[in-house]
Amino acid sequence: MAATLGEDPVRRLGLLALILPGLALLLHGAYLVAPFAGDDVIWLNLIREGSAPPWWRGLWSQSRLPCLTSLWWVGEIPPGGFWRPLPGLVLNVSLALFGEVALPLHLLSILLHGASAALLALLVTRLSTDPRLGFLAGLFFVACAFYVTCSH
Repeated sequence: MAATLGEDPVRRLGLLALILPGLALLLHGAYLVAPFAGDDVIWLNLIREGSAPPWWRGLWSQSRLPCLTSLWWVGEIPPGGFWRPLPGLVLNVSLALFGEVALPLHLLSILLHGASAALLALLVTRLSTDPRLGFLAGLFFVACAFYVTCSH
């Protein structure tokens, strides 16, 4: 007997992979036309000045800029700051391909947010064995506006 849509994990993954990122674009699409903000502006200025660290060290390894060493850390700062090379790599690739245009990075953030919501939905479904609960978890996650951290 053929599995129904709700029972087939491959179909469920395919649907979640389409629905939740699409919903993320729908809900957060206004963000696509926003300019660079926050640490992206600092990173761009460091690149323009020629004083940015190599991408593999990451912006957050900067110890000469106190605003980049203690955003989430209380107490003593670990040696070398926070090693997060992927955001620097993504930003440098985007700058090389598109110049100083924020739209590609914002689009990537929104799509990664939707993909994260789909993965959460699958995890909750797997743990609870209730696809409705998993989909609800994914919906709540995709509605959250703090998607910027997915790629930045």
